[in-house]
Amino acid sequence: MDTARTITDLIFAGTLVRYPDIRVIVPHAGGALTAVAERIAGFSTLPFLQKRPQGGQEEVNKVLASLYYDLAGSASDGAIERLRRLTSLTHVLFGCDFPFTPASGIDANVDGFEKLRGLTAAEHEGIASGNARQLFPRLASK
Repeated sequence: MDTARTITDLIFAGTLVRYPDIRVIVPHAGGALTAVAERIAGFSTLPFLQKRPQGGQEEVNKVLASLYYDLAGSASDGAIERLRRLTSLTHVLFGCDFPFTPASGIDANVDGFEKLRGLTAAEHEGIASGNARQLFPRLASK
């Protein structure tokens, strides 16, 4: 819930619109954010909220789509489907939460990632490393 709340606060304060060059990577496939994204967009139209996105639902959806999401502890078909509704798969990155996650948890996440269904080879490669190379071009040659 902390992740969803933080991203919501950044959107409603207008921070991510004022600073469009900031690239945010949301951990754990967005956590609860993917489940409540539609409600967050709906709240953006409530007139009694003092802080809300000027562009309403469209702005919320655009900002959510502009974020990057990692799959740390979240490499599952369900997570991929929720992310597809929120953003392009070019904004999804493999993650493992090292060093906080023990090796067994990392192994399970890698196994889940390797078993993902419904991805093209290009999407799978992009999530595995290609999208990160695009996001961090200076590191791509290392």
